[in-house]
Amino acid sequence: MDTGSYAVVVALLAGSVRALELWRASIGVAVVNVVVLNALAQGRGDALEALLRGSGSAPYLDVAGAIGRSLLTVRASQSPERELRQRVRRDAEAALVAAARRLRRHAWLEYVALAAILLAGFDAVSGGATQFKALGLFAATLLWFSNVRGARSIATRHYAGAEALVDSLFASLDQLPEPTAAVAAAPEA
Repeated sequence: MDTGSYAVVVALLAGSVRALELWRASIGVAVVNVVVLNALAQGRGDALEALLRGSGSAPYLDVAGAIGRSLLTVRASQSPERELRQRVRRDAEAALVAAARRLRRHAWLEYVALAAILLAGFDAVSGGATQFKALGLFAATLLWFSNVRGARSIATRHYAGAEALVDSLFASLDQLPEPTAAVAAAPEA
């Protein structure tokens, strides 16, 4: 195997690891939003964190948990609805930033894959093109492209899901039971 073949293998490996990380980060935000709304409507807001933690490690679970916790904490302080809405939106934005950082944690794999694709491409152009390199280069390029699009799609779904959750919570605010004393005394994150 020559340099171009090794570059193809590295590009496919880095792209595959990144795809697995993105797959783990992907979650149905609508389903999570329904779980959060149901837990809060049933008065189980104090168990919301444990429920979401037991569901996996996707970054959106932390976003939904932060929104629910923020709503319960601020609502227990008997703030006016305008202040409540501002505080919950601010906490949602902070949680979204943290989720975006978690998504970007392994983004360096995309750069490794791109560098390996370029190296394999230069090797193929300089006369070392074989069928393995050509097909591997094509597959690595498609994998890299789908990873870039996938990361952006996940981030967009997180943002849209958080906005929908906040809007749904405020639309049903009068139907939610009052938070318990344990939730009101919980420290803010």
